[in-house]
Formats: sequence, structure tokens, C-alpha cells
Amino acid sequence: MKAILLRELRSYFNSTLIYIVISVFLVISAILYMLYNMMTGNPELLNMYYNLNTIFLFLVPMITMKLFSEEKSQKTDQLLLTSPNTITSIVLGKYFSALIVFMVILAFSFVYAIITAAFTNFDFVSYFVLLLGELLIGASFISVGLFVSSVIGNMVTSAFVTFGVLMVTYYSDMIPQLFGNPKLLTTIFGFFSLSRRFDNFGIGLLGIDSIIYYLSFATIFIFLTIRAIDKRRWS
Repeated sequence: MKAILLRELRSYFNSTLIYIVISVFLVISAILYMLYNMMTGNPELLNMYYNLNTIFLFLVPMITMKLFSEEKSQKTDQLLLTSPNTITSIVLGKYFSALIVFMVILAFSFVYAIITAAFTNFDFVSYFVLLLGELLIGASFISVGLFVSSVIGNMVTSAFVTFGVLMVTYYSDMIPQLFGNPKLLTTIFGFFSLSRRFDNFGIGLLGIDSIIYYLSFATIFIFLTIRAIDKRRWS
């Protein structure tokens, strides 16, 4: 897994795309910080991070679209599948490389906490709980992109499909509103909503059920990816 992980990280940071993604994140996060914090004097970063979740719906597909789709387009997937590495190590290597890239991007937002703490009485404990929630929801987003990339051979198509799936899963609790909020649909779609699980972290609560949910969500999509790649290896 380590060899795959290092190879993917080199590929990421040798490409122009990742620097475009980082630049977009820096510009938008700075605008959000000015709007929700500097201009209002609000020391809470919750609104900024809620909006960053929406931005990650667009950015994560750009991070994950190359994971397996690029291998297919460059015809190197067979070399990868016939290597001594196990399917699990290949999938996990690619997954954690994307997760590390996400963490690097997310780390840039820490500067806003430092700036805020310099001028206000900033609650770092609640902030790190919020940051954990952001990391967990990012891990869930990446697992979806990983799976989509494993079944779609075109990178652009993979990015668009990932974006669509993430939109549905993130805002699923809003779907019942289209049908008048019937109780059954509200319960079902509310359960699958990634955004609703983020609420606890947003108010500084370390919800164990939310942590388990995000980790289970990511694990399921990683497992589906392993099965999809394993099927291709033997087909």
C-alpha cells in the first residue's frame, strides 16, 4: 500500500490540477471568512465551514476523478491489476492519497482560526471538534469519488457523476420537502443525509453515532470499490 500511496501523492503534486484546486479553495475560503467573520465580528467559524462543505462537493470530484479513471484512459490499469499488490492495498493506497491531499487543503483553513484567536477569545476545543467533522465528511466524499472512478473510465464523466451522487447524499434530507415532508420519507432520507450528521460537530459536540456513521459510510464505498476492481481483475 505504501508504494501505491507514495506514487499517487507524487502524481497529485506533479499535476497542475491540484494547485488549481488549492487556489480555488484559498480564494473562496478567504471570501467566506471575510463575509461571515471579519465583516461581522463573529468569532465562530461554523458558517464558513458549512459553506466549505458545499465547495468540497465541487472540489472533491476533481481530486478523486483521476484515481482509477486515469489508469483506464492511459491503459495502465492492467499493469496495476497484475502487479504483486493486493486489490485492497491498491484501493487503500489510492484512497489515503486522496485523503491526505484533502487534509493538506483543509489545513490551510487553520490560518483563520489563528487570526480569529489573535483578536478574540477563541474556543479551540470546539473548533477542533468542528475540524474533525470536516475531515470525516471529506473522507466520506472521497470514498464516493473513489468508487465512481473505479467504475467509470472517463475522468470528466467520473467527476460529474461523483458530484451528482454527493449532492444527493449531502442534501438528501431536503428531498422529502418535494413531497410535503411525509414522515416515512423524512426518516429515510434524513438517515442518509451527510449534512445532518455534521450538525453535532458544528456545535462542538463529539457525537459518537455521527463518527460511526461517517466511518461506516466511507468503509462501505471502499468495500464496493474493492469488489468492483476485483471483478475487473478476473473478467
